[in-house]
Amino acid sequence: DNVVRNSEVDGIFATGSDAVTVTGNDVGNSGQTGINLPAVRGATLADNDVRFSAQDAIRVTGSGGVAAVGNRLADNLGSGLLVEADAGAAFELDVRGNEILRQVHGVFVRGCAGGAVTENVIRASSLDGILLRQCTAVAVVDNDIEASGGNGI
Repeated sequence: DNVVRNSEVDGIFATGSDAVTVTGNDVGNSGQTGINLPAVRGATLADNDVRFSAQDAIRVTGSGGVAAVGNRLADNLGSGLLVEADAGAAFELDVRGNEILRQVHGVFVRGCAGGAVTENVIRASSLDGILLRQCTAVAVVDNDIEASGGNGI
């Protein structure tokens, strides 16, 4: 359980790692991304609070599986959760039980195969609540999305 405030770049940063776990953190006012995990091979993000970052709340790039469960993401200037697979790769998703408020996109995923986006509360996204691109076999069920400026899903 870390409290990270007013970082000039990212609140939490880990790159090129396998099976990264980031849990129970309170991150605020990051100059770029709240939690940034570039070039990882699998990540679990659970029970984090991320607010007022200048870019995305949580950003994950790489391959493997991504589990984002029970996070509270609000008032960041990019996406709440941004997941982008490396070229030729795909993430398996477990995006569940997150509260995502006042983001550009609530959940934005590019490159996924399998898994689910379920039981999330997404409010007041300036663009889309949930946006999936280049994804196959992903269940999107039981989400509560309200007041998106673009598509709900």
